[in-house]
Amino acid sequence: MLILIGYVTDSILIKNLNRNYIILVMEASRTVSKDNLRLDIEWLGPIVKGSIEIKPLTVFIGPNSSGKSYTAMFLYALYNSFTRKYYDYTWREDIDSSYKNIRNLKTRRDYYSFIYDMLYRSLNEDVYEGLTTVFGNLDLVNVNSNSMKVSISTKGIKYSISLKKGKGKGEPHINIEMPEKDVFISLLEEKDKSLQIIRRGRRPKKDKVIALEAVSKSMFVLSGRFYYMPASRSGLIQAHRTISSVIVTTFSRLSFQGMPKLTGVIADFIATLISIPDRIIYNRYMDDIYKKESKKFRKNIKKAIKFLNNSILKGSIYLSDKEELMYKSNASKLNIPVVRTASGIAELAPLSLYLEYIIRPNDLLILEEPESHLHPELQRQIARLLAMLVNRGVRVLITTHSDYLLHQINILLLLSRLSEEDRKRLGYMEDEYLNPDDVGAYLFKYDKGEQGYIIKELPTVDKETDEPGIPEDDLTEVAFTMGKEISKIAYRLEEYKGRKDAE
Repeated sequence: MLILIGYVTDSILIKNLNRNYIILVMEASRTVSKDNLRLDIEWLGPIVKGSIEIKPLTVFIGPNSSGKSYTAMFLYALYNSFTRKYYDYTWREDIDSSYKNIRNLKTRRDYYSFIYDMLYRSLNEDVYEGLTTVFGNLDLVNVNSNSMKVSISTKGIKYSISLKKGKGKGEPHINIEMPEKDVFISLLEEKDKSLQIIRRGRRPKKDKVIALEAVSKSMFVLSGRFYYMPASRSGLIQAHRTISSVIVTTFSRLSFQGMPKLTGVIADFIATLISIPDRIIYNRYMDDIYKKESKKFRKNIKKAIKFLNNSILKGSIYLSDKEELMYKSNASKLNIPVVRTASGIAELAPLSLYLEYIIRPNDLLILEEPESHLHPELQRQIARLLAMLVNRGVRVLITTHSDYLLHQINILLLLSRLSEEDRKRLGYMEDEYLNPDDVGAYLFKYDKGEQGYIIKELPTVDKETDEPGIPEDDLTEVAFTMGKEISKIAYRLEEYKGRKDAE
C-alpha cells in the first residue's frame, strides 16, 4: 500500500500514537458544541450574499455555477484550516516548539491565554493553507467586488475570514477577525473543566499541550471529520488505482503543462480511496478504545449499508485482495470490477466504502449530486438512505438538481408527524423520517438587481398550513415550462390538422 505524502496513513500512525492523546482529542470533539455552524457570506465566488446554517441534513438547491459547490468547498476548507491535522494526528512537527514555550507557564489562565495568542499568530497561515489546498489559489472574490467576507459562528464563538484583491496580479490578502480573547478563554476553560487537560500544580505533558490546542481549534468548526465526495465520482474511481500517492498530492498543489490541476477535494477523495486498507486497521484500533460506542454505531450503520446494497446497488461493493474495487451482484452472484459496471453503481460505490470503513459518529459527509446517473426510483431510495444516516449521528450536506430527491425528502419530513407504527405500515423503517428542525434547505438564485447569486433559506414547515416540506417551485419550474410548450404545440397541431381537413 502506498503511503500518501501529505496524507499520513492511519496504520503507520498507530505505531507511534499516544493512546491518551487520541482519547483526549476524541473526548474534546464531544465537548465541542454540537450546535449548528452558521456562515454569513458576502462576495464569495458567484455569490453576492447569503447565510446558511449547517444542520444534520443540509440541502443546497440551484442551477449550475450558482455557488453551491463553492460554499461546500469553503466549508471543507475551514476543516482543513482548523482541525484536520488533529484528527489525522499529523501534529508531531509542532509539538516540541509548543511545549518549549508553554511548559514554564504557571496558572491555567496563562495556558489559555498562550493558546489564544498562538492561534492569533498562526491562523492566517492555517487559513491560507486550507483555502489554497481546496481551491488551488485565493481567487475567490466575486468579479463585482474588491473583497469577500465570510463570518462564521458556533455557540459562543464568532470570527470572520476576509480576502481583499491584490493590486495588479498580486495575490489577495487574508485577514482573520478573531473572537474576543476573554470570551474565547472562558469557553476554553469550560471545555477543560470536563477534560482536565491542565491540572493545578502539574506541568502538562506534551500530548496534553497539543490536545489543548486541538480543543481550542475544534471550537471554530463542527466536531468530527469532514469528507467531501465530489461530482463525477464514477470517472474518478476509474483512475484511483493508477494514480500514485505522489501524483495525487503533487497535482493538488502544482500544475504541469497540458495536465489539468486537481483541486483539493478531488485529491482528498482519491487519496481516501487509496488509503482504505489502512483505514480498516485504524478503525479496529479506534473500536478497541471505544468498544461500546463503536459497536453500537457499527450495528446501526450496517442497517444503512444493507439498505444501500439491497435497495439501490442490488449488490455489494468490496475490495479484492489486489485492492481493486469490486461489485458483487445479488442476482447473478458475479464479481465485476466497479470500473466495468453501470455508471450509477460506479457513482455510489465510494459511498458504500465510506460507510463501511470511514464514516464515524459526528462526521460531516459532503455529497455532490447524489442523484447522478440514477433512475428516479433510485433517487427516492437515496433520500431514504440520507435520512437513515442523519438519524444515526452522521451529518450530511448535499447539492442537488433533482426534484425526485427533494420530493422524497418532503415525504420523509411528513413522516415525522406519524408514529413509528404508522411509518412501518407505509413500508418505512423506524428511522426513515426527517425532523424539520434537523433540515436546512437553501436556494441559490440569480438576482438581476444584485448582479449575482443570492442564497435564500427555504422553510421546512409551511407557516400557513404547519405542514412539513421544502418548496419545490424552482425545481418544478422547468417541468411547468415544458408543459406549457407542449400545450402550445398541441394547440398548433390541432389548428394545422383543422386546416388540412378543410382542404
